[in-house]
Amino acid sequence: MDHRCMPFPLDANTEFLRNIHQSAPPKRETTQCSALDRPGNTRASRVKVAPAIPHHASKNKKGRPYRPDPAHFLQRAWARAVVNDATFVIFHCGDRERIGIRHRESQTLYLSDLMDATARNEPSYGADALQRQKQRSSHNPSSSGKKRPAEDGQASIPEPKRQKVEENVGDTNERVSDQSDLEQVRSILSSRPLALLSLSYGAYHSPVPSSFIRVGPSCVRGYHDQPFKEPSRKATFLPSQYFSLTLSKPIGSGAVGTVHRALAEIELQSGVKVQHRLAVKLVFSDYSGCQRRLWKEYSIYQHLASKDGVEGVLPVYGIFEDTETGTLALIMDDGGSSLQNGVSVPQEKQMSFTRAMTSIHRAGIRHLGLRPNNLLINEKGETFIIDFDRARHNSRPQAMSHELACLKHFLDGKEGECCYSPQANSHCSDSD
Repeated sequence: MDHRCMPFPLDANTEFLRNIHQSAPPKRETTQCSALDRPGNTRASRVKVAPAIPHHASKNKKGRPYRPDPAHFLQRAWARAVVNDATFVIFHCGDRERIGIRHRESQTLYLSDLMDATARNEPSYGADALQRQKQRSSHNPSSSGKKRPAEDGQASIPEPKRQKVEENVGDTNERVSDQSDLEQVRSILSSRPLALLSLSYGAYHSPVPSSFIRVGPSCVRGYHDQPFKEPSRKATFLPSQYFSLTLSKPIGSGAVGTVHRALAEIELQSGVKVQHRLAVKLVFSDYSGCQRRLWKEYSIYQHLASKDGVEGVLPVYGIFEDTETGTLALIMDDGGSSLQNGVSVPQEKQMSFTRAMTSIHRAGIRHLGLRPNNLLINEKGETFIIDFDRARHNSRPQAMSHELACLKHFLDGKEGECCYSPQANSHCSDSD
């Protein structure tokens, strides 16, 4: 990049920068490409997983394991900001972030307070960045090359990149999965050791997907009892060993985590690519035992999968862990829309929900967290009960009949809290 063509920042010492720009000769950019990126290469691409810092991390000169130092991150961020001539720097760790403002004249980096990124809905600084990009594109049309400009009223947001599985995809069709594909789709989602998660909504567009390793087997009937060994965290995975997910905006959040709708892209044995709708529950940290609660919910799904005759429970394809941050993801089918509070349900659906709850009780599980948000109906009219993070193994008939009465309370459209109420808490705990 020729920095002499870049405009001077408003707070910069222009005389100093002018001298540098005049004395610095332009450098010719060179690029290197790997064997997989060279033209004519038709091999399917592999995915490299960013390694996490292991427990036996490389030692420093004094023989002690390296510990991340905030000063190192600040120095690297400052250096990157200088190279890219950036004013704003965002420090992000998955669920917390700070915003840094680089003041060039005083060579000072000002930092904001710590913010909870998961609690912010469409942050204004993200929208501001997109708006600035749109303004730059409109003032400098040559930067967009020969591509057709965006239509009026549309922000110049780059299209989300689809994971490239193989070079020759022109002969395949892409469609939404149907009933005939269901067995293959469930087999792939239940067996592959790696999930690539990307965000695509609002101001969030992942340039590179996050790698989530399978740490728990599938809870789908027919796959739940297969031997499971946690896959090695090797650096490279073949296309046949992973599937890609694109997460849309959150559809709900509770005491345990945040739930996103997601679209999985899966290639069948015939070569046809299908899209399958899923739901992903993310838990970013184990603050107050949140991840332990997710593991508990996962164990309930495992138990229900091992019992015959259980109805109304979504297929759960496993639990996955981000190789870099430790974030957990519970991946399951999309169950549709939840019931509205205070709205009665038709008699046919009431019977379906009651059969599902009765079958769960026969399996020895008491839900302990029923509310309209946890009762779903999909486009086909199928009913599901979700969110088993409070559930217990409890086969007492009196407790079961009490929970059925609570279910009827909501199905009849009665408002208010459930007639049984475990200790309500707004954070995660193992008290129940």
